[in-house]
Amino acid sequence: LNEQNCTIQLRFLDNKPYFSLWVDDTLIVQNVICLPRQKILLYDNVNFNGNFFIVDLTSPADQQSKANYKQLSTRFKLLYLTNDEMAELEK
Repeated sequence: LNEQNCTIQLRFLDNKPYFSLWVDDTLIVQNVICLPRQKILLYDNVNFNGNFFIVDLTSPADQQSKANYKQLSTRFKLLYLTNDEMAELEK
């Protein structure tokens, strides 16, 4: 992602999505809960450029549902945005 060698783990515990990220062999975050339309990486990290979101493609922005593993990649999408894209989004 953006010339970063990433390993992403998305797993569901008690039907809640959790996200972990490594760049090369460096752990960036581990088991961060994914809330609808919220940044997954809560803090800026010098070891990673960008951020992630999980969005519900079938619900309005103000009525997003928590991701369901059975509908991951159809109804729910994991999105990556670069720091520049994040800056545009926050304008």
